[in-house]
Amino acid sequence: MISALLKILKQKKQETKLKNNYWQFISELLKEHPNCVSQEKAKEYEKKWLITKQSVGGPLQDGYPWVPFNAMEYMETLLNKESKVFEFGIGGSTVFFSKRVGELISVEHDSEWFLRTKNVMSDVKDLKWTGYLKQPRVTEIPITGDGADPSLYTTTDESMSGQSFKDYVTTIDQYEDKYFDLILIDGRSRPSCFMHALPKIKDGGYIVLDNAEREAYRIVEEVSKSSGFKIEEYWGPGPYNDHGWRTIFIKK
Repeated sequence: MISALLKILKQKKQETKLKNNYWQFISELLKEHPNCVSQEKAKEYEKKWLITKQSVGGPLQDGYPWVPFNAMEYMETLLNKESKVFEFGIGGSTVFFSKRVGELISVEHDSEWFLRTKNVMSDVKDLKWTGYLKQPRVTEIPITGDGADPSLYTTTDESMSGQSFKDYVTTIDQYEDKYFDLILIDGRSRPSCFMHALPKIKDGGYIVLDNAEREAYRIVEEVSKSSGFKIEEYWGPGPYNDHGWRTIFIKK
């Protein structure tokens, strides 16, 4: 009896600490971006955020794409069972899309994560899903430069610097131009992914770039603006992270 009570008290203490952390970073986020989320929405997102922080199964069980909650909500309004979606990077987003679209194409660079996701997707019905594992490779001449240059097909992740993600990025090239309704870029070599995604998105379709606040991805917005595309941004809290971040929707 006493041990059970102590366990409950410990859980309550941990939850209180998590809530305090949440409202601290929400306060900081609202100082920088005052209109990004209302107090009412922040309270609503707190419940979802706590679930992910206390989750045992992680993204594949929770079925959350790793984007801010407000971006997640908007993305859901763009999808239906006729939608064709491509995603760079798999996981919770794959599970999320599987319940909302008709066709999903996914590419991943990490073999372990790919197999874990593939196992989950084997139980999904009523969806045309194709998953590709495209691992980076070391080129004969090491790549120099950073992930901000789309022509290099490299990454901002220092642990994989110098490796080529060209096979990963160009997976989308095999599909017809203007084939997809939505393309999510939330994996490696994102500026390169964006350049290859452009001809593959339908007129009126959306390219979604996560972590768009990163300096290395600025070229994506620059190209989008110069091309006259509409950009919608979503700053906010999201699953698992102890900070807010930015996702943009680029309408072609």
